[in-house]
Amino acid sequence: MAERDKHNFSVKSFTLDENKFNEIEKSGYHIFRGYEPDIISKEDWIKAYNNGAMAKFNIPEYENTIKKIMEKQGKDVWYQEKELSYNDYNGQFEISLQGRVDGKWFSIRRKFYPSKTVEHSLFELDESLQGKGIAKELFRHLYSQYKNMGIKKIIIHANIDVGGYAWMKYGFTAKADQYDKLASFATMKAKNKYISNSNRDDFIEWLKQYKGKDIPIYKLADKEYAYGLLEHTEWNGFLDFENT
Repeated sequence: MAERDKHNFSVKSFTLDENKFNEIEKSGYHIFRGYEPDIISKEDWIKAYNNGAMAKFNIPEYENTIKKIMEKQGKDVWYQEKELSYNDYNGQFEISLQGRVDGKWFSIRRKFYPSKTVEHSLFELDESLQGKGIAKELFRHLYSQYKNMGIKKIIIHANIDVGGYAWMKYGFTAKADQYDKLASFATMKAKNKYISNSNRDDFIEWLKQYKGKDIPIYKLADKEYAYGLLEHTEWNGFLDFENT
């Protein structure tokens, strides 16, 4: 069982209306509706939300979940910036949260596309907040939200904050153009003694079958060297809900 499927959160149904819109705005969100003279009316913005790429995404529950997760790391949790935007040209929605917990910063941004694709475009944590299970717990909540929304694909950039090893455990696939990068990681990790030379050779041999194809990196979960190979690596990938 992939990490994403463990302890799934229960997500309440959410439909945006004028009262909820006003409540969200009063809670500190800057809701972008365009520039003069092309500002989108509140009514049209709400309609676009309920019928578009972000339909059913429970904003208050998302924000409260982040706060609860962060409260485990410190008592003083506050949001410095909250933004919600809609682009009526391409139908894209974006939600962005930046804040601090006991003075330690975090920043999270998600983009939603009409193709029922969501992009984890930014997730940055103060170094002192890393390695504490924050990303894991937040992803489990988001995964439940996405399933409720009917999302088809999640796009990620595995980075040093939320390393390639974590995304492997969640069931992600690396894009085909990441082949050379992953091979280079294996060489570098063997050179620096994070994995053995035989581990490197085993991985390179496994990787060859996916030359020119998307790479199901999640299949490495049972390899003894998976952590040493993928922790603190960068690669672009995705999770396809229709094939999980």
